[in-house]
Amino acid sequence: MDYSGIIGRAWRITWKYRALWLFGFLAGGAGIGNVFGFNTGPGNNSEPFSSLGGTPIGGPPPSVSVGLVIAIFAAIVFLVIAFIVLSAIARGALIGMVRRIDGGEVPTVGVGLSDGFKNFLSIIGISIAIWLPLFVVAGIVLALSFGPALIALINNFRSPTPPPSFILLMFLGFIVATAIILPVAVVLGVLNTYAESYRVIEGHGVFTSISKGYRLLWERKGQSAAVWFIALGLSVAFGLVVGIVGLVMIGPAIFIFAKKPLPGILLAIPGIAVLTLASAVFQSFISSMWTLAFLWLSGHGGSEVDQGTGYAI
Repeated sequence: MDYSGIIGRAWRITWKYRALWLFGFLAGGAGIGNVFGFNTGPGNNSEPFSSLGGTPIGGPPPSVSVGLVIAIFAAIVFLVIAFIVLSAIARGALIGMVRRIDGGEVPTVGVGLSDGFKNFLSIIGISIAIWLPLFVVAGIVLALSFGPALIALINNFRSPTPPPSFILLMFLGFIVATAIILPVAVVLGVLNTYAESYRVIEGHGVFTSISKGYRLLWERKGQSAAVWFIALGLSVAFGLVVGIVGLVMIGPAIFIFAKKPLPGILLAIPGIAVLTLASAVFQSFISSMWTLAFLWLSGHGGSEVDQGTGYAI
């Protein structure tokens, strides 16, 4: 498998077909893994509301507080659903467009949207079917890993400092949980990518796509691992570059914002725009690389890349 050829062609595709950037931006803006990341805790309700209504203890009238909480919750739910749908549409569009490019077509944004809308429900279903069991298992693993440490802490709750056994058990729990959950998450991530590709390219249902993706991953586990490590290395390098560029471009704006908010915001806008564009391009590139790798591994195309000839797109 010509890994350098796949990387090179993925970049040429990304750079020439800039319609991919739009979907790269949308795909990178929200993944289904972010669904469970927002904070829905009630917090301290009296202090925020007292500043609004002047009520020192009881807060605002119940009708106002309940209405505000419902409105905020509804807005969060709407945004989460919108992010999930947009991300699924974008991922389907990226896979479909790169597949068409590999077949000699010149897809447009409209074609990408068509591919995305046609497959987004199945893509969401694939993600739920793959990741939901992991969340359940991860909860059990975390409970078993950190349970002993919490028991040690509870047994010594009167002590002003945590007992040494608590620190040791927390460290061991972290090692055990990471050793179990992280490798499984990596494998499921690749499986998710293959299953989505089977759905978009061959049109299978959710569980058939997952089954075919699992077989491909098992049969091509060595090459799949190599592509994953390449993607990881590229992502780390990109993250370092973005971090340095962001520090140079946005760092001064943060200091200015502390004293003069409006000039600070205006100064930060160009840096934010550059970093956003770079992230969209990189997301498109990584998606193109995985799709080309899938096409080669599954026998759908990419033979010219594997022979090392490569060809400009």
